[in-house]
Amino acid sequence: MRIKNKKAISTIIAVTVAVSILVAFSATASAGTINVDCDATGCVGSGQTEPYSVVCGTDTVTIVPTKTSANNQNQELTLPENAVEVAPGVFYLGESMDNGKVVEGYAFVHYVKPAANSNPVDWDETVDIYKFMFGGIKWAETMQYEVNIAGSGLKKAEVLKALGASLDTWNDAIAEKLSSFKLFDKLVPLKEDATPGENDEHNIVVWEDLSEIYGANVIAVNSFWFNPALKVIVDSDVVFNAYYTWSTDEFCDEEAMDLQNIATHEFGHNGLNDLYSSPSVALTMYGYGDFGDIEKRTLGTGDISGIQKLYGSP
Repeated sequence: MRIKNKKAISTIIAVTVAVSILVAFSATASAGTINVDCDATGCVGSGQTEPYSVVCGTDTVTIVPTKTSANNQNQELTLPENAVEVAPGVFYLGESMDNGKVVEGYAFVHYVKPAANSNPVDWDETVDIYKFMFGGIKWAETMQYEVNIAGSGLKKAEVLKALGASLDTWNDAIAEKLSSFKLFDKLVPLKEDATPGENDEHNIVVWEDLSEIYGANVIAVNSFWFNPALKVIVDSDVVFNAYYTWSTDEFCDEEAMDLQNIATHEFGHNGLNDLYSSPSVALTMYGYGDFGDIEKRTLGTGDISGIQKLYGSP
């Protein structure tokens, strides 16, 4: 038996083996081949196992992805067992505690624009449409993202420049309203091994292969936690899908995802919701992304109106 994995595995793969006779098979992973010999007494694994380890039982073999070193952290995005999809692409993560207060968590999945939605429409970024998340949740103070570029396929300077431009786009829009509030602080490196989706006081931006969890048509996942009573966001994480090729070039290749374009949308979720109506297709908060798209690096009228209404001075 042979198991092929072209991408890094983010979930545990279990293979059940009949033990009435001697069975031998190899599992090919991205790092090499793991040879496993099984008989009625158990299994023995050998060969190149990093970054995977082999756990053998009397009738099962489990290939488990192991964590990488601190210099090349590979955070694994997982959903709680009780996570519920409450709307298409929106998962309720449950409750947690933050400074003695109950907070709720959600994950928003950003999909590639489906073919059915690819018909030509009137492109108008002056459309003044926006939608708040959960009645207007927002940050009460400036927040800061921690970044780990592992898995992006890009250079550190390129990533920081693109992400920084996305953050500045929203900050500048708020400032235009003569507001003294600054939503985003400067980016910093990931301070410790944090897990995306957890309420852990670390707002992180990382890359993971999301295709094993959500499918190959997922661009990114944005998870956040907020206090429903105070309508205050307390944690936000963004995971870009390492399954795709990412670009920071001035003109994005049609087979790649433009980082600044996608990141501007994801960072907008710090208060603004996805839009799916046809008139909103030119706005940054339009719910679908696409290959080669660079138009959403800048904000449309609805995006600006929404963020200013939420964070700008009255």
